[in-house]
Amino acid sequence: MNYAAKQLKVKNLLGKHGQDVVLHSITRTSSNPAKPWEVTPTESTSTVKAVLLPVSDSLDRSTLPNTTTTDELSRVLLAAYSLAHDPVIGDYIVDAAGLKWTFVSITKLAPAAITILFDGIVKR
Repeated sequence: MNYAAKQLKVKNLLGKHGQDVVLHSITRTSSNPAKPWEVTPTESTSTVKAVLLPVSDSLDRSTLPNTTTTDELSRVLLAAYSLAHDPVIGDYIVDAAGLKWTFVSITKLAPAAITILFDGIVKR
């Protein structure tokens, strides 16, 4: 299977049907090797294409922290081609309407080591 072609197809579909969102990533680094527990958070942002979808009521919420209803959740498909690094739980996006959505779950779709997209659950 040609995964590079699949990656291009996802790019085209997200470009056509997606919206620009701003991904906020927080990196925590220690500047003092003698005290690695003293970390400095650094926030970086990038604009990426994403599609926000409703979450099914059949979603297993037991694996998602502090979540009691699907009303506050959304599924997000995030374009991988425009990311400098992989998103992680705790990173968040701001959608076109200005709503903040924090990742509570994220999965990388990367068959044959070619990252196609990220499939995540985000919480308002």
